[in-house]
Amino acid sequence: MKIIPSLLVHSQNEFEERIGRVKNFVSHIHIDVADGIFVPNTTWADADAIDALLPNTMTYEAHFMVVDPLRACARWAHASKMTQMIFHVETIHHIRELIDSVRRMKKEIVIACNPETPIEKIQKTARLIDGILMMGVHPGFSAQAFEENILEKIRTLRVQYPALPITVDGGVSEETALLLKEAGATALVSANYLFSQPDIGKAIKKLQHAS
Repeated sequence: MKIIPSLLVHSQNEFEERIGRVKNFVSHIHIDVADGIFVPNTTWADADAIDALLPNTMTYEAHFMVVDPLRACARWAHASKMTQMIFHVETIHHIRELIDSVRRMKKEIVIACNPETPIEKIQKTARLIDGILMMGVHPGFSAQAFEENILEKIRTLRVQYPALPITVDGGVSEETALLLKEAGATALVSANYLFSQPDIGKAIKKLQHAS
C-alpha cells in the first residue's frame, strides 16, 4: 500500500515544517490547493515556492479543490516537481479539454470524487485517466469522520477497472486502512493521522502493513 502524506497548509512556514517531518520517509507528497469557493477553506500553495522549497529528491501531486480546473492548469503549467494533477468531477464541465491540457503539460490526470457523488460520474471517463481519488471525507478540512459508504464504491470500481490506481484521501487511520486495502484501494493519502503521530516514519509503516 502506497502512503502519501498530505499537506493542507495555510502558510509557507507550515509547509516547510511539514516537509521537514516527512522528507526522510517519502519521496512523494500530496498538496491541497483550495480556492475557498468549491470548499469553504483556502490553502497556501504557490507553485514557484514549492518547486524551490521541495528537496530535489521529492515530487508531488496537486489536489485542486477549485471551481475552475482549466484556470488551475494554466496557473500551474510550469510546476516542474508536480507529477500529477487531481481535479474534482463535481467541477469538470469540459473533460476532454481538461485531459488534453494536462497531457500537454506531460502530467498525469486523476479525477476525484466526493463521498456523496455517484460513481457513475467518473465511470464514463475512467478509461481516459491515470487514476481515481475517492474522498473518504468531504474535502476542505482535516480530522473529519470517515464516510464508510465509499467502500462499496471502491469495490465496484476495482471490479470494473482492475488495473486502475484508486487512491483514498481523508479519514485514513490504522482501522480504515485495512478496510480500504480489502476494498481495493492502492494508495492512501493522510494528513491528520500522520501529523498527529510523534513518529511519522513508524506511522507510515503501520498504514502500509495494515492487517
